[in-house]
Amino acid sequence: MRRFGGAMSVLMLDLDKFKLINDTHGHLAGDAVLKKVAARCKAAVRESDVFARIGGEEFVALLPGTDEVGAIVLAEKLRSIIEGLKIKTEAETLRVTGSIGVASVAPNDRSISSALNRADRALYAAKDAGRNRVGRFAVHSQEAK
Repeated sequence: MRRFGGAMSVLMLDLDKFKLINDTHGHLAGDAVLKKVAARCKAAVRESDVFARIGGEEFVALLPGTDEVGAIVLAEKLRSIIEGLKIKTEAETLRVTGSIGVASVAPNDRSISSALNRADRALYAAKDAGRNRVGRFAVHSQEAK
């Protein structure tokens, strides 16, 4: 998995209470939110990074050459970008927030799935802590914070 060596981190991003947007404002408004979030986040990552929607209101970022500290900095930047968005629909302007989990690829990981699983656990720890936050998975303590 570490063909070229060096650090690598992953982010799992989930839009907070997104179902409420679809239920209250309709799926067209929800689609507008997803498109705006995706475009702004993709523009904020490096060309060498991969930012993609993986389903529903969940996104992932693969960050080659980025250690945990750099990933946390980027995650906070993305969180702030999302929080600051004003998404105009036909009827109104919507606001949204996102929670993000951060994990670095560990030397003993056999696949990216291990890091994604840790990032997902960190994401749900961020949601449990109040949403609109960045959580991280501390490999040495095996827990999300």
